[in-house]
Amino acid sequence: MEISLDRGWHQALGELEPTEQAQVNAAVVRYQKAPDYPSLNLEQLKGRAGQRRLWTIRASKELRVLLARQGDVTVFLRAGHHDAIYELAERRAFVVPTAGAPRLMRIASDSAFDEGAEVASPAVVAERPPTADHPSILQHWEHAELLQVGFSASEIHKLRQADQETLLDVWPDIDAAKLDLVVKCMEGTPETVRQEELLANEEAENARFREAIVERGALAGLSVLLSPDEFERLMSAPIEEWMVFLHPDQCALVDRRFNGPARVRGAAGTGKTVVALHRAAALAARYGGATDGPPVLFTTFISSLPPVF
Repeated sequence: MEISLDRGWHQALGELEPTEQAQVNAAVVRYQKAPDYPSLNLEQLKGRAGQRRLWTIRASKELRVLLARQGDVTVFLRAGHHDAIYELAERRAFVVPTAGAPRLMRIASDSAFDEGAEVASPAVVAERPPTADHPSILQHWEHAELLQVGFSASEIHKLRQADQETLLDVWPDIDAAKLDLVVKCMEGTPETVRQEELLANEEAENARFREAIVERGALAGLSVLLSPDEFERLMSAPIEEWMVFLHPDQCALVDRRFNGPARVRGAAGTGKTVVALHRAAALAARYGGATDGPPVLFTTFISSLPPVF
């Protein structure tokens, strides 16, 4: 089982009490070793399109973990108290679009569960058109193809203005049937939607899920896929160590020698700050250590992080 962590996972875990964090950590490590372990009570949630990948496991009588699972890949999404997790799951689907990044997508409006974000007004959405990182929700479909599957011209106009995060802002009164159709078209192509049997190929869907996590997951702040050993080491460490965990694929950035200034770019949650922190330590060691070498400046504008670092 390969594991990825959603960008909201650490924040949700950090809001729990230390004893609750320990219970969650124990549950997810047990899951990674044996997903069907009886005490985990692995349960697939029933719901609308896109929700079929959502599952929960039991960390305690009161605590639940929400995850997206397909084949041998699992994305841990949130951990929290029973009612809050199930209420969140009712308003989210984990969508793996053909164009764009795999992520938890709002399928029902409730600002209390929008990860702290305010719902954008139509005026704000109009000023925030889709971009390369947040493409139009069905950009891989032609206008005529969308008409053929049941969207009207006015509905298509709304879809062209929306990305995954703004669909409900652009189209607030979308009904359940149309939302299901949107998700179906996001995850397929005109060919696969017309030929339902292509969507039913489990092996192909598992491969597509893994490929999306690996190739486009960073755009949504998903972590890289972690092996069993890497994941167990992470889960057994305090949360502060999670925050500064350096994946082996990032080591080259830490040790690389540049001929001048360098900039590392990436979406939120991809590890830029962690790479910088480890590089500061590596530079200090390279040039004589903390006492004999020149000073190395590591700075951030987030005031809560320096004590942890």
